[in-house]
Amino acid sequence: MLFNLIFIVILTIMPSNGFIPNLNMKIPSSMFSSVVSSNDKAAPFVEMLKPDDNSIFCNRELNFDSLDCIGFDMDYTIAEYLVPAFDLLAFNGAVDKLVNNLGYPEVVKEFVYDSNSFVRGLLIDIRRGNFIKIDRHKYVRQAAHGLSQMSSANRKAVYHNTFNKVDSFSSSDYIPMDTLFQLVDASIYAQLIDLKDSEEVREREERSDRWRAA
Repeated sequence: MLFNLIFIVILTIMPSNGFIPNLNMKIPSSMFSSVVSSNDKAAPFVEMLKPDDNSIFCNRELNFDSLDCIGFDMDYTIAEYLVPAFDLLAFNGAVDKLVNNLGYPEVVKEFVYDSNSFVRGLLIDIRRGNFIKIDRHKYVRQAAHGLSQMSSANRKAVYHNTFNKVDSFSSSDYIPMDTLFQLVDASIYAQLIDLKDSEEVREREERSDRWRAA
């Protein structure tokens, strides 16, 4: 164990091109306790290596002077995202792209983002335009079509009302909402479903008016 500690110290004082940067690094607390308990002489080294509140673990050094910009993967970073401000930025950007790049109608720009509309753990039924919540038996407990809650009777009619007829929900028709970033996607998708439904209703009403007028 003392050899392991000496090895850590050597790596810590390596030149800047080494794969552990400097003393300002984080080492698991379990390593401190195991080293100290096995050899009290190691205590001074352990004390030297203990991280402070500003320590960040990394496995290589990087010269930031050579960078023009920094991009973050949004899942696990040291960047703190301001929610819902960050969500709103993504929402507005997606809406602009739908209208300006993909030819969606201008009314899409009137969509409003509500951070409280959805939560992680839901499934998106993209074939029906529904959002469903299932239990551990894969039984649909709650469902919404677009932004509208489905009635119990309607939900059971669509997803069956007995435990021996439930879907596996493993096909490509279902998308799990397992990250916070999918909440923005869900909000846009739900409003697109409502928009499509309203247009279909309007078209049926117009056809009915033309038929009565004839």
